[in-house]
Parts: sequence; structure tokens; C-alpha cells
Amino acid sequence: MPSEAFSSKKSDTGELPTPLDTLLRHLNSYDIKTFYVRFGHTVVSTCDYCHSFNDFAVFALPSALLSYIWTAAIVGLVTINDSGHERYRTLAVAAIAGSFFAEAYYIATTPIEVPKGDKEVFWWHDSLLLLRQLLFLVVPILIHLLPERPLSPLSNPTIGATRLAEQTLLRMQLLRLTRGAIMRIPVLRTRATEWWDGDARDGKWVREDKAVQDLARQLGSGFDDEGGSDVEDVKAAPLRTNARNAVTTLRTAFHPSDFWKLPPSS
Repeated sequence: MPSEAFSSKKSDTGELPTPLDTLLRHLNSYDIKTFYVRFGHTVVSTCDYCHSFNDFAVFALPSALLSYIWTAAIVGLVTINDSGHERYRTLAVAAIAGSFFAEAYYIATTPIEVPKGDKEVFWWHDSLLLLRQLLFLVVPILIHLLPERPLSPLSNPTIGATRLAEQTLLRMQLLRLTRGAIMRIPVLRTRATEWWDGDARDGKWVREDKAVQDLARQLGSGFDDEGGSDVEDVKAAPLRTNARNAVTTLRTAFHPSDFWKLPPSS
């Protein structure tokens, strides 16, 4: 039935909604009927300018591709780093991409025949859309239910702390030996003495600066002692007190290594 006759029969105004009018005009062609089976109702009834396979394919591609990209993004969230499911990310994305190309292949290459009479036709678009929705629903849930990556022995905090302690001990031994070597070599001993003298001189300049002293007092880290001339009447500065407390704490908690002990004298 032509769309004009259908409009005059089914509508009081003689006009049909645009999607329905587009669908009826398209279905006058046998090729469009095959495209209806391939691409579905929405594409055929919405695309007013489409007349060929390429037109309908280009019109249907963005929405289908966007749904696959959205599913891949959800898989990325499920397999985010430190989730324990990182190893499934590549496999899941590959499955999603493979299903996209498989759907495109069947849509593009499957021969479509519109039977006459009461014979049923296999609706490729609806069947593939149903499979696509099932895939999008099952893949994230399946990834979440799969076992997580086992904890690597190297990530054990106790092993990491032990290795860090061993490295620190080696560095401290190297530092002790390096200082001894410096003092035994005249050139290095001279350079070290000059460096420490310069450091002491710079520190003295900073400590004698009135502006630095005032700022340190305001911050509660004054380093100039207060009191009379008698040693017992002198009140230690806050910075000196904090330094002494820190050294005392370190000395209390420090246990020298057996490697640092002097060998027994024969």
C-alpha cells in the first residue's frame, strides 16, 4: 500500500509521523526491506536520506561503535590497576573488539531473502543486538567473579622492610669505611677539613644574623641561649633542646651492628 493511501486511511489529518512516513516510503523497495532486516527498525525509519547499503551502514555505525566503546570503558574500570583483575583486561577488550568485527561481518555479508506469504524471516539485526546486550552484561560480571591475581611474594611488606634494612646497613658500613679512608689520605683529609671549616663558618654567619634569630624565635626554634653568666643559670634554646632530645632518642633505640665491634685482642 502506498504511503499516501495509508496516510489518508489511518490519519484524520492525512499526515503520518515522520519516522513512520519514512519507513513506509522505504519499504516500497525490495532492497530497503533487506536493509530493514540487516539494520533494524530504528535505522530504516530514522534515516530519511539513506537509499543504499553504504548509506544505512554509515548511519548505523556510530551508535553501535559507541556502545562497544562504552562497554570497553566499563571493562577498564573493572580491571583498573590494583583491582586484582588487571590480567583480564586485554582478553576482555579483545573479546569486545572481536564481537564488534563479527557483528559487522555478518551484517555486511549475510544474504537476506524476504520470503513471500507467511514464511518467517530470520531477523539478523534483532538477534545480533540481543547477543550484543548479553555480551555487554556478562563480560563485566564475569571479570568481577574471576579469581584475583595472587599476591606476589615481592609485595610482602615484611620482605620489603627486611631488604630496606639490609641496604641501609650496607650504606652505613660503607659510610664508616669511607670516613676512615678520607682521614688516612692527606689530600682527602685536607679537603674534608676545608669543607667542614667552611660549613662551620657559614653556620656561624647565619646564627649571628639578627633577622634569622628573630624569625627563629617567632617559629619557636630559637637557637640563642638565654640566662646569666653562670653556666647553671643559662637556659638552653628550643632548637638545642630539640636536637638533644632527638639524639637521646636515637641513642636509646640504636643497637650497634656486630660488624662494628672490635675484634678480640689476642
